[in-house]
Amino acid sequence: MANNFELLLTRSLNAYFITSKTAGICERRPQQKYIKQNCDIIIDSPKVGHWGIECKSIASPHLYFTSNFHEDNNGKHQVETLDTYFTNSGREGYLAVEIRDRKGNRAYFIPWIVVMSRYISGEKGFRKSEIKAYPEIKKFKKTKLYNVRPLFS
Repeated sequence: MANNFELLLTRSLNAYFITSKTAGICERRPQQKYIKQNCDIIIDSPKVGHWGIECKSIASPHLYFTSNFHEDNNGKHQVETLDTYFTNSGREGYLAVEIRDRKGNRAYFIPWIVVMSRYISGEKGFRKSEIKAYPEIKKFKKTKLYNVRPLFS
């Protein structure tokens, strides 16, 4: 399900660049065997900047650092690996969280600095109510794409 979210978010971001006449490219980085994936989605834009987006999709009341993220073969936690990538690449990092619900899926953008702060302080993750405090991107009913415009204002 996360792959559908990643694909839809990528399409939505590229549609934003086209319709707003903003120079930018958004690419989804699918995970492949034997090829390291730094993050799920990247954006390169002279106006918006360089972003890295990690996507998570949840139906439970919590997003946990233990079960919703993984460790690599060397025992390094995914949050640490992503932070190293964002720092070394100069990308502005975000965690995009899709909350799956009977009433419809909603997505929220959490700045990576917030994710790292919680991780370093020993928090277990985020409750749904905490996730919903961050910017929400809603779907257009007609196109089924997310309205990502608020992320860039």
